Amino acid sequence: MTTIRKNVADLSKQEKRRFVRALLILKQKPGRISPRWGRYDDYVYIHLKSMENMTAVYPGWAHSGPAFLPWHRYLLYQLEKDLQEIDPSVSIPYWDWTAQRRPDDPRGPWTDDFMGGTGDPRLNYRVTTGPFAYPRWKLILFDHGEPRLPYLRRQLGVGSGGRSISLPTAAEVKRCLRETPYHVPPWRAKLNLLRPDSPAVRPSFCNRLEGWYGKGNIHNIVHRWIGGAARGSMAWMSAPNDPIFWLHHATIDRLWAIWQASHPNERYQPAGTDGKRGPRGHNLHDAMEPWKSMGRKVTPAMVLDMEKLGYRYQ
Repeated sequence: MTTIRKNVADLSKQEKRRFVRALLILKQKPGRISPRWGRYDDYVYIHLKSMENMTAVYPGWAHSGPAFLPWHRYLLYQLEKDLQEIDPSVSIPYWDWTAQRRPDDPRGPWTDDFMGGTGDPRLNYRVTTGPFAYPRWKLILFDHGEPRLPYLRRQLGVGSGGRSISLPTAAEVKRCLRETPYHVPPWRAKLNLLRPDSPAVRPSFCNRLEGWYGKGNIHNIVHRWIGGAARGSMAWMSAPNDPIFWLHHATIDRLWAIWQASHPNERYQPAGTDGKRGPRGHNLHDAMEPWKSMGRKVTPAMVLDMEKLGYRYQ
């Protein structure tokens, strides 16, 4: 049976309740990677590890390179399967931030019965509303340099200096969906990945969607919009600590699926042949980490067709 990933705005109260319940249970199940944390935190750990071996010219496992989209597609797929072991009716919903743009939008994710709201500035921007407020939802794993605080932190829509920042617009997404090809040499987002001021490489769909090229910074700006100037939980490589991570990345995955359908003659690049060889783990038939080290071969080619993975978007 095909899993349908629905728009957050169309979820019933029961669907929200079941999704939340499955996440809370997954947090308590024994982890596969370490006995020190639960099954949900395996995903936080994997995302943290994905950036550890980045260099000036190597993008690591999952960001700033061609594998950004297939790597996260498989990560979402895995989490969804774990949730469905708890409740087969559950799927990962997507948050359309081009439409549900305000924290107080009742059709958006920031309600007390779902993701909870922004953090309390009197409590270091700690999230105090919703089912993922501390101590019900306790953080265990942290990024290097991240405050080791056991609670979610958010400062929705606030940028540096207290200035408001905006979510991507429908026009920016439309422009992104027109971009081709999928990726371009030298197969990374910027000339020097370790320098924030390094220029971006030539435009491509993947680079524009991730947020490295063009107005909008599609994927990246949403992380910053949620974390805010306070650098809350979504601003770090431990971003899956905040369950909104999955709703955001479901939207990114959905946009990739729309692009694939709109450009049937455009192929995933680099293929790894004919001189088009990219970084290890980013070529079409390369085994992606960390699954390779876990004894499971998962390549970008294996996840290009979401319907073969058994899901589609509403």
